[in-house]
Amino acid sequence: MNWWRILTVAFWTFVVVMLAWQFYNYNNQVAALSESHPEQHYFYNPGPIASQTAPKGPDIRQIAYTVTPNSPQPGSFTVQFTVKNVGNITATSIQVKVRPYRGMILGDQDNPLPGGGGTGPVSDNDPISQYGQWVALPDLAPGQSSSNSMVFADQPNMTPTDGPKLDIIFVPVKTN
Repeated sequence: MNWWRILTVAFWTFVVVMLAWQFYNYNNQVAALSESHPEQHYFYNPGPIASQTAPKGPDIRQIAYTVTPNSPQPGSFTVQFTVKNVGNITATSIQVKVRPYRGMILGDQDNPLPGGGGTGPVSDNDPISQYGQWVALPDLAPGQSSSNSMVFADQPNMTPTDGPKLDIIFVPVKTN
């Protein structure tokens, strides 16, 4: 065997050993980093209403919201929601606007947004986000809740979200 061949084999052996060493160190660093900095996920979860004292005045809050696809028939979906008065005064003239596409994510990895955009939530000013319907609810005394459901027609290439925030307006009862 000549010297050039021995030198070439030694060089490539050295390169392979150094690459293996780098992979080993990188994996150990990633494992140590993940132990010292665990991943944190932030999801909207309204959770239970944990208030020791009721707020002054009426306070209407959304406590449930679900979407049932293809209900009552294909081509439509049903939205069920529940609101509750957690305040200490009766609320009257309650109106709720249900916007099923509010907060919807547009695009995905396989189908990015037009114009080179990636993925992202639909803006509150977007017409599809504004699509919705107002519904009147009965007056709610403190601690009372009200459930309702609405039917919407499916929109092409749009999927309703399972947890948008409802728009709620009401009038408090005046006390003397």
